[in-house]
Amino acid sequence: MNAERLASLVCAELVQEVAAWGDLRYVITRFQYPDGDAIPVYPEPDGTLSDRGTTLFKLGMCGLEITPGRQETIEAICAQYGVALNDNVLSVIGNDPSADMLNLCKTVLKVSTLVYEHRLA
Repeated sequence: MNAERLASLVCAELVQEVAAWGDLRYVITRFQYPDGDAIPVYPEPDGTLSDRGTTLFKLGMCGLEITPGRQETIEAICAQYGVALNDNVLSVIGNDPSADMLNLCKTVLKVSTLVYEHRLA
């Protein structure tokens, strides 16, 4: 599935635009990380939708260490929405692109709020 196809299949209210970086095309959603950046969704050739590691990268850039306890929390959030966590990449594959994209975005939103825990500490 490509970015244009994904954007056409999901609710228009979720999609801000289809963007490109070189040959890579992806969907910019209307959801935002805590820093205000839009959450991108990358459709992979095998039908998987992923964040390509952006969420955990952003947590690390804020100085948040992924301790065993935080790892368990992230895994629990992923399980709640049917999202996989492999090599710091959040991804989902299913038969319903709208639901899959929404579940990925909900997971990214919840995981990314761990940065507030760090800021309050």
